[in-house]
Amino acid sequence: MGRPTTLLEGLCGHAVSLGAQSIEVNYKDGREWVFANKGSMGIGIANYKSSSADGKELRGNLYAAAKKPVRSVIGGKVYILKVTVLDSFGEDAFAVGIELAPQLDPSMAPSFTPKQGQYLAFIYAVGLDFDVDGFQVAMHDALFMRGFERVANLAGDSR
Repeated sequence: MGRPTTLLEGLCGHAVSLGAQSIEVNYKDGREWVFANKGSMGIGIANYKSSSADGKELRGNLYAAAKKPVRSVIGGKVYILKVTVLDSFGEDAFAVGIELAPQLDPSMAPSFTPKQGQYLAFIYAVGLDFDVDGFQVAMHDALFMRGFERVANLAGDSR
């Protein structure tokens, strides 16, 4: 189960369904006005009272996405939502680009951070099969592991 979609993602999904490549959010008369841009034409798709829960959520989503682009699945495709904060007569306005995420090249190995690489190297060095919460899982080298178990059992169980 994935994370719930935000109001911004829902609006971008609606804009994509209309064939738009971007949306704009402007403040006017105490409301947040949302326009889907298709070519040089803008279509009003929503407006929220700025003091409402939806208006506050939308602004929060926009400011968060301005700091870090959002990856979102819209219509079964992965998009990246990039937000730019603009000044409009002393108020913040937002331009949201809706771009298809680049496809991963299956012939290239994925890159890992140094920490992820250390973890993967450890897992593959130790082996993927071991004792998990008391359940015995098949080991690649059972004879080698029996030697460890014998040493561990020297203390014995007091019964």
